[in-house]
Amino acid sequence: MDTENLVIGGIGVAIVAIVIWISMRRAKKRSGEVAALAQTIGMSFEGEKWSDPTRSQDLTTQLFRKGSSRRFVNIMTGTSQGMPARLFDYAFVEGSNAQSRTVQQTVAAYDNPAVSLPEFAITPGSLLRNLDGLLGPKPIAFNTNPEFARRYRLTGSDEAAVRALFVPDVIAYFESLDPAGNWTIEGTGHTVLIYRANKRVAPAELAKFLDDTSSRARTFFSHLPGVVA
Repeated sequence: MDTENLVIGGIGVAIVAIVIWISMRRAKKRSGEVAALAQTIGMSFEGEKWSDPTRSQDLTTQLFRKGSSRRFVNIMTGTSQGMPARLFDYAFVEGSNAQSRTVQQTVAAYDNPAVSLPEFAITPGSLLRNLDGLLGPKPIAFNTNPEFARRYRLTGSDEAAVRALFVPDVIAYFESLDPAGNWTIEGTGHTVLIYRANKRVAPAELAKFLDDTSSRARTFFSHLPGVVA
C-alpha cells in the first residue's frame, strides 16, 4: 500500500510539474509575441515591472482590489489618440485552496489631466449582477433611465459624485454602445480603464484593442461636462 501511495503521489507531482511547465512556456511565448507587437503599435514593452513605478500608483479602482496574488505582466506604455496610454495583462487569484481560480484580463488605461473623476465602475448588467447587496457594492440606480439601468451596473465609493458625473449626455453615450462589446469601464482621478472581464486579448488583436479602447476613452472624456477631449 505504501508503494502504491508513493507511485500515485509521484504521478500527481509529475502532472502538476507538467502543467506548470506548459503554463510557463505559454506565458513566455505570449510575452515574446506582445513584445514584438508593441513596436508595431508605437508602444514600449516593459514586461512585468513598470519602468516608472508611479505609472501604477493611480490604478486603484475596483479591479485592483479583487482577490489575492495580484500581478501585472506584459506592460506596455505609450500614447494613443493623443492620450497617455498603458496596456497590460492583469491577473489575480479568486477563492482559496481547491476552490481558487486565476482571473486574467487585458486592460487599457488612458489619462486626461483635464478631468477629475470620482471612483466608479460600470459593468455589463444582468439580473444577477443587479441583485442589491449580494455581489459587491450596491449599484447606483438611475430610475429615469430604464435602458441604462437594464444594461449596466454602476457602482462607486461616492454616490453623489458619481451621480454628478453621469449627466444625461454621459448616460446617452453608454446607451449608444453596442451591448455585444461587453466592456467594463472604471475610472478615478485622471484615469479611465477599459477591459473585458476575465478575457485576455490575443497578441494579434492588440492593435485593434488599442484602437477600440482609446476611441471609447476619448469619446467618454468628450462627453464629460466642461471637457474637451
